[in-house]
Amino acid sequence: MTSPYAKSQLVDDWLEESQCALTAAKDNFTMGHYWACCFMSHLSAEKSLKALKYFTGSKPETLRTHSLLELYDDLLPKLGDLAEVAKDVELLDGYAVSTRYMMLPERVSPHDRFGKNEGKEAIPAAERIYQAATRITKVAEGIING
Repeated sequence: MTSPYAKSQLVDDWLEESQCALTAAKDNFTMGHYWACCFMSHLSAEKSLKALKYFTGSKPETLRTHSLLELYDDLLPKLGDLAEVAKDVELLDGYAVSTRYMMLPERVSPHDRFGKNEGKEAIPAAERIYQAATRITKVAEGIING
């Protein structure tokens, strides 16, 4: 059995970056910086999905988005195994912008909008996306090297 996809150093690099962002999310949660925890959880998920985009042969110019839903929707037909993280992608998708900018005209800042509960949901969601990406690439690596 062969895989149409290839594991490369670039895929590993993106997954490593994803893991670093996940660690930062956990650190921010511990320090009570829940908005930053949610942002870093989004960033971890984004990097995991971008690793999968490279894994499936995408070119760098197709990765100029922060939308998890856009990345996910492009990957799903190629990697059906990703369906298991659909709710996680949906949860984290809005965090790219909402964790960094004040809501107007209400003037609600991210540090007021994001609390412990959001952080408690964001970290496991990012972990599941990272684990799915890692599993998918490792399975293919086994097929390629097996």
